[in-house]
Formats: sequence, structure tokens, C-alpha cells
Amino acid sequence: MPPREWAVDGLVPFKSVTLFSGDGGSGKSTLALQLCCATVLGRSWLGRETRAGRAAYVSCEDDQGELHRRLDAICGAENWGIGDLSGLELFDRVGLDSAIMYRGKGFGEVEESPWWIGFSNWVVENQPGLIVLDSLYDFYGNFSQLDMGTARMFMGRLRELAKDSGCAIMVLWHPSKSGLESGDGTSGNVAFRNASRSMLYLEKDRDGGLDAPLTLKGKKSNYGPAAEEVLVRWENGRFVPVVQTGSESGALGGISRRNAETAFLDALDAATAQGRPVSHSKGANFAPKIFVGMPQSAGFKIYDLNRAMERLFANGLIEVGQVGTYASNRHPKMGLRRKVSSSQDGGQSDV
Repeated sequence: MPPREWAVDGLVPFKSVTLFSGDGGSGKSTLALQLCCATVLGRSWLGRETRAGRAAYVSCEDDQGELHRRLDAICGAENWGIGDLSGLELFDRVGLDSAIMYRGKGFGEVEESPWWIGFSNWVVENQPGLIVLDSLYDFYGNFSQLDMGTARMFMGRLRELAKDSGCAIMVLWHPSKSGLESGDGTSGNVAFRNASRSMLYLEKDRDGGLDAPLTLKGKKSNYGPAAEEVLVRWENGRFVPVVQTGSESGALGGISRRNAETAFLDALDAATAQGRPVSHSKGANFAPKIFVGMPQSAGFKIYDLNRAMERLFANGLIEVGQVGTYASNRHPKMGLRRKVSSSQDGGQSDV
């Protein structure tokens, strides 16, 4: 049997459609441009191998001048020559009608737009290995976002072009408010996601501050195992993968993990002694968010302390329980605390 082909190993399948979702301003466009550069130059993207070939970026959100500035920053940071990107074609569609289909004459019928027919012919003639469309609803047109039938037809047109021309198509997508809150990154209806073969989601750490990395998550993968999460951070005009604290193998990794856990426990002890209850849930008193400003944190970032907290939970060293009482009514204060065995407190697990 022929082997599975990937535009990005394990993340973006070849001859298929991938949705790439993320909050506005999170960096999807820059990451997609980085992928175009990596494809044209035959380089890796966030540590994963790419399939070398031509690429096309069709933008309805940023004009060609902005795209050129981003490409210049990417190439400068990577020591690539921007003149070597001759295999990358930029299509500036800002302010233009870029819907790929319109309503047909008959009930429920749709017709491909002249622009889409012309672009499809260009794709067949020039054979790019990767096409990026930025972003979905600019190409979807004025159809109802909740119309599942139309959404399936829209995705069907994209899949047909990817299959017939032999390329990977990546469509950038803005999640709805509910998609952000749930963390699934979706918007409109599930037909878009269901009709894609893979979906990526770029998620911000909303409690981590400006220096916190973003997480690239594989939300769907029909053609392979669920992809591991990739932490990325902004550096010199482009994103680079982050080596997670404790991800090193051997003794070094063990020391890093223990240090983060020790810092977390030291900060927890200090907060408890000060009568400042902290929580494992994200909010005003989220433990890693409080601890990062304390001297006991030993310089670890919020994401390091968050992962340390999860390991401590998994190892049974911390728990949620009573951490004191309110002076006014003696009602119990609940929060995060060290887990104390029954042999130490006469049968009660308490601080």
C-alpha cells in the first residue's frame, strides 16, 4: 500500500484540508507564513519535517505589504534569504470578494465563483504543495454559518481541489466566544470541523502574562495518532518551539521536574502560613499565578508551576480541602493544600 503523505509530518495531511483555529492576534498568520517558507525551502516547521514544494498564501486580512514585512522578519531571524522564496506566491485579496461559491438558480444549488474557478486553474497549472487561505469566512461568503449543508459543500470544494491538484490546503479559522471558552476552537457549526481531516488550535495562556508561550494543539487527526501539544513562543519576529521544563530525558529532566515541584510546595507553604488560600482552578487566586510573584517560585514561570501542580496532584502530594475558617462566621475556607496522611493527623487529612 502507498505510504501516508504529509505536508507536515503527523500534523497536516497531503491532498486534504486542515483547519487552523486560534484567537485573533494569537499568531496564526505568522505561523502559517512560517510553514509556507519552510515548505518552499524544504526546512522543518516547529521541529517537524515538511514536504518540500511550492506554496501559495491567499490573504483577505493582511495586504501584500504587511505579508512582505512578516516574511522579512521571519527570514531575518532564521538567516534565510528572502530572495530564495521564489516558490512562494502571495495573493492579496484584501477588500475583494473572495467567496468561492454563490447561490445557484435552483433551490439548494451553489455555483463556483469566477475568482475561485480562476484560482483553481492556477493551482492545477502551477502545482503548489501547500495552499493557505486566510481566513475561512472570507471565502465562505454570505451563506449562513449555521447551514450545515452549505458548510459541507464549501469544505467539499476545498477537498476536491486538494485531491485533484495534489496539495495540502490549510484554512485559518477564528473561533467563536463559546469555542474559546470551551477550548475546542470551533465556530459556526460542526460541519466545518467534521469535513476536515485534521484541525490545529493555537491557544493562549490567558493567565500566563505576555511572556507565556502559546500551545499548538492537534484537535483532530483522521490519518494518524493524536498529535502531541507543541509549546511555541514569540522571538525576533517569528515563533520557535519551547522545550518544556522537565521534558529533558535522564537525570537532567528529573532534576528540573523536582525543582519546579519543590518551588511550588515552598510557595504553597508560604501562602498557607500567610492565610492566603489559593486554588487549582484558573481565576483570581489561581495558585501558579499567585506563586510566580513570590520569592519561593525560584524564577519558574506560570506554565512551569502549572505543570508542577498537575504532577503533584497525580502523585498524591497535594489536594483541595479546608485551609482554615472565616473569622466572621467560622465557615471553612477551601483551597489547595498539602496532602497529609491519616497516620500523621490521627485520621484527619488537614493542614
